[in-house]
Amino acid sequence: MLFTKKVTTNINYQASPIHLTALQGDNCRALELQFYCGEEPWVLPPDGDVFIRYTCADGSGGIFDTLPNGEPAYILAGATLTIHIPEMMCAVPGVTKAQVTIFSDGAQISSFPIELRVLPQVGQKMADGKYVNLRKWLMSYVTEEPFVEAVVAALPSGDGVKY
Repeated sequence: MLFTKKVTTNINYQASPIHLTALQGDNCRALELQFYCGEEPWVLPPDGDVFIRYTCADGSGGIFDTLPNGEPAYILAGATLTIHIPEMMCAVPGVTKAQVTIFSDGAQISSFPIELRVLPQVGQKMADGKYVNLRKWLMSYVTEEPFVEAVVAALPSGDGVKY
């Protein structure tokens, strides 16, 4: 089960801000972004790497390209990018700000900020929204598993870091 909000966004300028609403703890929402460059659809590089950055209302946040269950966090298809919204982005009531970055052939382009309005779940306390998973991204550049494991193990936990 996946509930998807479809929106258009322009890579040349920020038009109307993108808003998505969710309830605290939701984990089956997605955002489908149809990219334009000016008036023309912008076809995303099929070999591009994507990661999603976010900051929850309490300052916790993270960066990811893979969902906690190990599945990819996004799907690239022509001028469309579908992003799965994990539970960590919906952990804290308030506004979670997100940004999508696409890498291809040494070039980087990012979306304008996206706002996820998280409404509180009745009678439920959630953990903060910290989450980082760049394993898939690292594996696309380095194929030696022991090296990737060493890099992942050496990454700081992020405790005490504010985004």
